[in-house]
Amino acid sequence: EARAAEVGARAAPSPYGGTAHPPGAVEAALEEYAGFVEAEWLTEAAAIERTAASLAAGEILALWASGGAEYGPRALGRRSIVADPRNAAAVDRLNRLVKKREPFRPFAPSVLAEHAGDWFEGVPPSGSPYMSFALPCKRRDAIPAVCHVDGSARLQTVGGEADPRWRALIAAFFALTGVPLVLNTSFNTRPAEPIVEGPANALAAFLHVASEASGGEAVSGGEAASGAGGSAQGGAEEGAEEESAEEGGIDRLLLLLGDGRAALVRARRCPLAAAGAAAAIARAGEAGEARLGGLRA
Repeated sequence: EARAAEVGARAAPSPYGGTAHPPGAVEAALEEYAGFVEAEWLTEAAAIERTAASLAAGEILALWASGGAEYGPRALGRRSIVADPRNAAAVDRLNRLVKKREPFRPFAPSVLAEHAGDWFEGVPPSGSPYMSFALPCKRRDAIPAVCHVDGSARLQTVGGEADPRWRALIAAFFALTGVPLVLNTSFNTRPAEPIVEGPANALAAFLHVASEASGGEAVSGGEAASGAGGSAQGGAEEGAEEESAEEGGIDRLLLLLGDGRAALVRARRCPLAAAGAAAAIARAGEAGEARLGGLRA
């Protein structure tokens, strides 16, 4: 017990040992895809509050946050797809429309570390900061989207080692709902596709889902997304923000730049979507192959 307490008292190493992208990468990516998306620029704090409210209302959002990507097999809050764990229907939407995999496949929770013991049994003193442990759910009926058929969940405890923006999002959701956790799955949108890397890759993956969900009427055309100082309207109707959260697999993409700014991104609606998204995905794939080639060399 003393040894366990000693280990639990240590700060876990940061999981964000992957690639970081330079300042301006998000703006450049939004400029590249300006004909396919609408970006609303907000302060980071306002975007986190808006995202928490959207999750509580049943939306599914993708998240890309600046800084080093997660190093390892799990999404830990910088390259994630996020949903309300209370919403059992989110499991079908994600498996069918985003992951394209078997309907029984489960999703994991990310829970504020200080509340993990209230929702899961046997949480170790050191927590589960890397989503390493599958533990029994104490309140399975309250969070059906993250509890497997056997009543277990492979959880990430979100403590001081986590990105503070990730903690802030879960805390904002907790304040709205009384539930200190969210559904968290890796931000990749095709079978056998790895987790997204840079902001352009994140936009391509988001557009892939948007175009499929709308039958090829999701993106392209219209005015360009706004610059870093304002909000992009792109000729969208006033009621566009109120579209049904059940229309597609991912409703919005949140880009956190790390300098106090954030962009909430939606896909444009138009018949050129399929071609535009396909071209975006092809470019992202070519860039990935180039990086792999450099590593092999």
